[in-house]
Amino acid sequence: MSHNQPQRAKKSLGQHFLHDQHAISQIAKALPLGVSAIEIGPGPGAITESLLQRVDKLCVIEMDDQFATRWQQIALENDKLSVIHGDVMQELEVAVATVQPEWIAGNLPYNLSGPLTAK
Repeated sequence: MSHNQPQRAKKSLGQHFLHDQHAISQIAKALPLGVSAIEIGPGPGAITESLLQRVDKLCVIEMDDQFATRWQQIALENDKLSVIHGDVMQELEVAVATVQPEWIAGNLPYNLSGPLTAK
């Protein structure tokens, strides 16, 4: 999957796609090699692709049907990757209990960052 494909952000989901390669690299490098992680809202995968090169296990939580389907297809061929298709506000606690990640990453929409951090 390439994040170079133009995708239109859905404002109703608070989507905004990260394109700054320096920022993407800095986020990915913040995670030590070989850890397990959860990524919130991978979207087209700008950060996800970099994370998959660093981690042993990555679980992505994606609400958007189109992106969730794409990540589910990729997960069939990549045993490092698992996908939860749903709203992170409902799915995060179960994901953390199941995956037991060492890290949680993501390019969070502003409207989600406050409530998610509080949760």
